[in-house]
Amino acid sequence: MRFTKATPQLRLEARSESVTIGAGYFTYYAGVGSFTPFSAVYYHSLGFTGWHLGLLTAMTAIGIALTGPFWGALADSFGIHRQIMRGVLLVAAIMALILAQVTSFVPFLITFGILAFALVPIPSLWDSYAVSAVERGGASYGLLRVFGSIGFTVMVLIMGWIMAGGLTVTFIYIYAIWHIITLLVTFRLPPLSERRRRNLTDGLRVVLRQRSYVLILIVAFIISTGYALLNIYLHMHVESIGGNTRIASYAFATSAMSELPVFVFGAVILRKIGPRNMIYVSLAFYVFRFALLGFLSTTTAVIVGQMVHGLSFGMFLMASVTLAHRLVGRENAATAQALLAMMGMGLGSIVGSFIGGVVIEHTTTTIMYRGVMTTMILAAIVFVVGTRLLGRDAFDPEASGNVA
Repeated sequence: MRFTKATPQLRLEARSESVTIGAGYFTYYAGVGSFTPFSAVYYHSLGFTGWHLGLLTAMTAIGIALTGPFWGALADSFGIHRQIMRGVLLVAAIMALILAQVTSFVPFLITFGILAFALVPIPSLWDSYAVSAVERGGASYGLLRVFGSIGFTVMVLIMGWIMAGGLTVTFIYIYAIWHIITLLVTFRLPPLSERRRRNLTDGLRVVLRQRSYVLILIVAFIISTGYALLNIYLHMHVESIGGNTRIASYAFATSAMSELPVFVFGAVILRKIGPRNMIYVSLAFYVFRFALLGFLSTTTAVIVGQMVHGLSFGMFLMASVTLAHRLVGRENAATAQALLAMMGMGLGSIVGSFIGGVVIEHTTTTIMYRGVMTTMILAAIVFVVGTRLLGRDAFDPEASGNVA
């Protein structure tokens, strides 16, 4: 696919739009940062069982797996990206307010399920806007996405201070407020692009005919099955090797901060080495990261592994989101990003969580992470073989300098 050179007027509009997109990333992920780190502890405080906690924490991934492609296809088919964002953010805010009042499991599950399913399209739609703005001369995707990392980090620190005196439902109310603020931000967004109405399945068929894009989906799925085990069991791993909660907190904070330079300089990296090579780099650092966890049972190894989070997770995110847009085009942007999220954050996370739950009953986290290292090697082999079969041009299509 080829992109035409952006005109000065398009660049001006895209740069103005970039400010709104950056603000949207910040407010949405600030909400995530105010809720996610405290949610499992809150569920436990309500007396929910381990099975209940597992179901609740998996709800977002289940929602992405079941409905992600539908939202993307709906947005692209009817050109209603903004309307979908506003509608689901309003529903999520209302559900969050209700959630703060519910304490029994079944009503809580229903309310949280509606909230989680409502939020499924938001990250993919923000990504769709971001890569479309980049194409027209706006800020780079990494520079826009970094505001999400900043929002998350800032709110984790603020909420840690607020909740230091004891766990309350305050974090849920703040979560609802951030949804409302994000909703207001969307009113500054223009239409993503003009759309010709079509059947919902048309975009899916077009997207899935792109073999190089399908390879990206497969690699994203394999990576996510292993990466899910990092997020779920890292705290347990730290304690098993003599660390404590404070060390685990430092580890998670380190990973969040490591994203910042990668996102800020992402446009330069994309121009220098291209998205295909960025995926090679990402996979190499994933293997290195899990080798540290699997073979060096020290907290120093954990921190060092988290320091390359940006070079593994961040690199793959930037490359895959960019390629999804380049390979399938603006007309199917939301569909492409939704399918990518479905395979990674959805199906990959669900499968990884299930496998991890079975494996951890029979072995240690150290042995489990050695297995994850093998999974990352498998992802690298699949990508190397796939790129050889499809050819270099399939992953580095001709693009203007503004795309990165």
